[in-house]
Amino acid sequence: MPRGRYIRTKPVSGATRMKMREKMLGNKHSLGVHPSQETIEKRRKKLVGQVRSDLVRKRMSESRMGIKYSSETIEKMRLAQIGKKPSLEAIEKIRIASTGRKHSVQSRLKMSKARKQEDGRVECQS
Repeated sequence: MPRGRYIRTKPVSGATRMKMREKMLGNKHSLGVHPSQETIEKRRKKLVGQVRSDLVRKRMSESRMGIKYSSETIEKMRLAQIGKKPSLEAIEKIRIASTGRKHSVQSRLKMSKARKQEDGRVECQS
């Protein structure tokens, strides 16, 4: 598959892209226009059940990387998750994913130290 940006499945050169960009600068059509409930439902029906290829999923993932959230947004997201319990399917997936995982020596030492502090035991340092 050829590289480069595609517009309607045809490859477009960088110069053409710049012309298109300049033409679209200042294009403010349909800003503030909200789709009707009927339009939203039509779009939803079209997209529901759509299976995306691994390549598309990878690109979507990469496009979200590096996005920084404000502390207020992080707090909102945290509060939205409080009280939610994962489904049995989700728990099973997590269990399968972590099966065979080994903790590093550093992690084991940290866990050991934390456990000893919980029990009230003090470590002897020699």
